[in-house]
Amino acid sequence: MFQSEVLTQNEILLSTVQGPLFGPNEYGYANKVQVPDGLRLEIFRTSESGYSRLIKAISFKHAKDAHIEFLEGASNLVLVDEDGDGSLEILFPYTDSLLNSQIETLNFANLEK
Repeated sequence: MFQSEVLTQNEILLSTVQGPLFGPNEYGYANKVQVPDGLRLEIFRTSESGYSRLIKAISFKHAKDAHIEFLEGASNLVLVDEDGDGSLEILFPYTDSLLNSQIETLNFANLEK
């Protein structure tokens, strides 16, 4: 089980995805966390020894959790090679403060640059 290294008492881990986020054989995981003022995406790199390091935390102020239909099911966090370039992206669905549906697409390979 993956845990947030920065989770506090008023925060809830909603979802986790894992895989070769940073390229072939470069594994990590991402957490979708409900925080008092919205949502947060936390991205971790996992070393060969199993140690996880927080790479980036991205806040989505006033956002609410949402899901998308994906591969015959629904998910609130999806890991997929959406653009066919061989690198995985995360699909992070949410609703904004006006309750408009949004999907943030993030490419992990570029996060440390």
